[in-house]
Amino acid sequence: MTLKNNSILLFFLLAVSACFTQQQISDTASLNKLVKYSVSPNFVDFKTNYFEWKNPSTVGGFYDKLKKGDNVTILHIGDSHLQFDLGAGTTRKRLQQVFGSRGRGLVFPYAAAGTHSTYDYSSASFGNWRSNKNVSKNISYKLGVSGITINTRDSLAGFSFSFYNSDLREEEINLAVLFFKNTDSSFNIKYRLNKNDDWIFVNVHNSTNNNCIRIPLAASKFDRYFELRCVKSASAQKEFECSGVSFESTEKKGVLYHSVGINGARILSFLKQELNDEQLKTLNPDIIIFDLAANDLAFGPFDSIGLSKSLLRSLNVIRNSLPNTSILIANIQDISVKERSVINALYYSVFLRKFSKTNQIAFYDYYDIAGGNGSINKWLKAGLCKSDKCHLSKSGYILKGELFANALLNSFGNYLMHPNDSLLLIRKPIVIEIKIKDSLNTSILVSKEIPIKKDVVAKEKAPVKPVPAVVKPKKPEPKYYVVKKGDNLSRIANKYKTSVKALQLKNKLKTDFLQIGQKLLIP
Repeated sequence: MTLKNNSILLFFLLAVSACFTQQQISDTASLNKLVKYSVSPNFVDFKTNYFEWKNPSTVGGFYDKLKKGDNVTILHIGDSHLQFDLGAGTTRKRLQQVFGSRGRGLVFPYAAAGTHSTYDYSSASFGNWRSNKNVSKNISYKLGVSGITINTRDSLAGFSFSFYNSDLREEEINLAVLFFKNTDSSFNIKYRLNKNDDWIFVNVHNSTNNNCIRIPLAASKFDRYFELRCVKSASAQKEFECSGVSFESTEKKGVLYHSVGINGARILSFLKQELNDEQLKTLNPDIIIFDLAANDLAFGPFDSIGLSKSLLRSLNVIRNSLPNTSILIANIQDISVKERSVINALYYSVFLRKFSKTNQIAFYDYYDIAGGNGSINKWLKAGLCKSDKCHLSKSGYILKGELFANALLNSFGNYLMHPNDSLLLIRKPIVIEIKIKDSLNTSILVSKEIPIKKDVVAKEKAPVKPVPAVVKPKKPEPKYYVVKKGDNLSRIANKYKTSVKALQLKNKLKTDFLQIGQKLLIP
């Protein structure tokens, strides 16, 4: 299937999407605002900004819920880019503008762990806390989806969140889902939604869930502030352990977008999280965006075998917990480390395209869309990334978030028109070969297809069988016979199954006379 007119697709998509949002959009100008970018550098491939899939069933459940106007939940897992969250936060805001909002999603009191919060809220901690992250060498506390856990034995300890996003007040947040260690030794808690409010006591032991408690909030009082304190109600209560809080609205329909990330996280970091299974089931996302790999690729040779094993283990964790959840893996954009381009980002783009097709997952080729090899220098020149050529500037993260959101929307529009087809981009007709050393030091030959600037989306075609190369037979080495006593042409011809005439022609003999020691060329 080929999309010849991208503007018609986007108009159709947004017209359909407008039916789902609480915000009534009735004119073309309003529709166009939803697909505009804050900046549009010419090195970014906006025209082919799509999520891709070989089998439409990999995304069908998620997009069918969007099509029906049902509530959807998205979980975006990453590293330092996600801990700061401006990119994912931009994606969240764009999608919630189109489909409606069900809250802020999962947040964490990073101050209690001695690290920075995200762009849209700050946290404060009270009392003594200890912490572990999924990048820690020695892990004492079980980690969940957030990748970080705090623990205290201080019965007066606590933490607070102050949100900068004014939209949260309008969203009427009325539920806090507190992820904690639910044992007999856990402290109870109290909370308030304003520093001048009275405390509201919560007996966490009343929760029937072994990893979280759902706390109803007074929506009319929620004013972008939440404070929690420990309460020791019995002698057996000795500690409190927390791995995040999700702020949600149960009264509105739309998108709930969780984004989690830890500075320095790798793919294997996700596998250190013992509580993944139960917390994934609690969050129950309709799609998981797996956005890890930058720290795996920044140093050392490209290890295709190691990456395959780590990704497959991660996929198994997700599929065992959520067999019906869609999974999308994004690659990373071009980055540099110590002024050296990380060529592994290019290799990973090649690897991941094949890996996603083989393992029935969706794929986002952010590497090529962001400009491909060497493009980080263009991002720097345009003021879109920081001087480390790895982390983006504020405007860069906003652009990245816009790309993610619009890729989801573009692909959704394509799915609405062609729900039974693959969506694979045809923009790479030229193939170059790259040699990669894997973990066994074996040379692997892979192909990288060079993008063209065309807006073409198509079904995957059956692979063309390569035509075998014509191999010219080697010429046989000339064979000689040395004439011995008693030899004649007839005897030699019989010995080599040829004829006297052939021997004469090959050796240019005018008579039958032979000399001992004479060399004859055998035809």
